[in-house]
Amino acid sequence: MTGVNLVLTAFVAVLCVFLAPTAAGPGIPEIKAYLNGIDTPNMFDATILLVKVGFFSNLALQTIWLLD
Repeated sequence: MTGVNLVLTAFVAVLCVFLAPTAAGPGIPEIKAYLNGIDTPNMFDATILLVKVGFFSNLALQTIWLLD
């Protein structure tokens, strides 16, 4: 299982580095800035959503495998 976890983590890391580097953080400062009226470009991009969903899917899969 360690090899599968390593591959999944590396895949999400590559997505985050090359596809959407702005998805690396938690997003709370960006949301606070948006709610205060500051225009943040590319915050609600489809690629950022893809990377964030990929990260949380990876985290969920690893948690499920740890519980088995």
